[in-house]
Amino acid sequence: MRKLAVFFNTYTKLQSYELDEINRKLDLDYVFVVSINELALTRNRFAHENIKILSSKNIASEYLNYSDIEFELENILKQYNRNDVRFVCLSEDYLLPVAQLRAKYGVQGLKPEEAELFRNKVKMKQKLDEHHVRVPRFFQASDLIDNSDIEKSYQRITSMVGDIFVIKPLADFGSNGVSVIHSKEQFFEALSLIQNLTHYEVEEYISGTLYHIDSIYKNGEAVFQVCCQYSVPNCQFRDGKALLSLPLPEDSKEFALGKSLSDTVMKVFSYSDGAAHLEFFITQAGEVVFLEVAARTPGAIIVPMYKEAFGVNLLNLELLTNFTDMDYAQEVKHYCFSGILPYQKGRVTKLNVPSHVAEHKIDHLVKVGDLLPTSRNLRDIAAKVIVKSDTFTSLKHKFDNMCEFLAVETEEVTEI
Repeated sequence: MRKLAVFFNTYTKLQSYELDEINRKLDLDYVFVVSINELALTRNRFAHENIKILSSKNIASEYLNYSDIEFELENILKQYNRNDVRFVCLSEDYLLPVAQLRAKYGVQGLKPEEAELFRNKVKMKQKLDEHHVRVPRFFQASDLIDNSDIEKSYQRITSMVGDIFVIKPLADFGSNGVSVIHSKEQFFEALSLIQNLTHYEVEEYISGTLYHIDSIYKNGEAVFQVCCQYSVPNCQFRDGKALLSLPLPEDSKEFALGKSLSDTVMKVFSYSDGAAHLEFFITQAGEVVFLEVAARTPGAIIVPMYKEAFGVNLLNLELLTNFTDMDYAQEVKHYCFSGILPYQKGRVTKLNVPSHVAEHKIDHLVKVGDLLPTSRNLRDIAAKVIVKSDTFTSLKHKFDNMCEFLAVETEEVTEI
């Protein structure tokens, strides 16, 4: 009997799969469930594939559920043994709604109570804190902040988490809505933009180098795992800094620390199968501090960079391990790093290329004449880049030099 993979992903994720490779290894039927906003794009891109496409209006609305396509989905599921069905969700926004569908239809995989740990940052850190994992000090924003006495609220927060602290949404990502607070004035300004404090947390500011470790787990063991150093913390992308990811050698201290942390977090969360993208700091004192984790593959240009570096499409690997106990031998094929480059405010006058880097691929997403605001989050990208080198040492040198690179030059205008 054939197996069924139902994808609940954004168009960006869907187009990153290499279905020909999957089809050579598995007899799979596909259903793509997309938001109504991405239906036309998906149909055009996969017009020649034998794929059933369902579209949901609800998932793109305030309801954030798939109730409007459940009748069609149920009829499709009746044709398959439930043990041969997987609901594949690597898009963070849809993680909880898909977990609810798994529970309703008896499909194996992440269920709502488990998915909640990956989506709610307070619950996430509470669970890990209970198991003695070092996390930033944190509080539900509504527990500390009283809008009728902002001055007192500020004093309360600084006494509990320090003079510099972070306010961020409980369930958002891509640096959306994140504010690093250095002063009372910044605190007042950040509060003026928040409509509902119950959706936010206050967190200790951690100073150090930020890393991410990306894994594919099968039966509790990592079949793929790479630890990368970020060029800057994600929120500095909005300050005009290039956000680069450098894969570190497997025998490095940072890789070992990241692996130990990721494996521990997955055991605490009882997450034995699937993708994980975990971010952590190593402070100047050498302390490892968990920041956050997502039950998905990494975003931006990291997946194609891993394809270049290790010869594997991470989305394909995650899907294949969903259905099989396949073996995967991880090895470095090329030394490379990747990154996204932010907008520079103004009218674009020039598109820059990294002249100091011989072997690179840069893809500008803006053109001369475009009017750009300051990047508000990790989706406001001026360019994506992958850089290769012959050795890790030379690659690290290029990575360090690239941190200040600007993808575009702009002139000041009054329209923005």
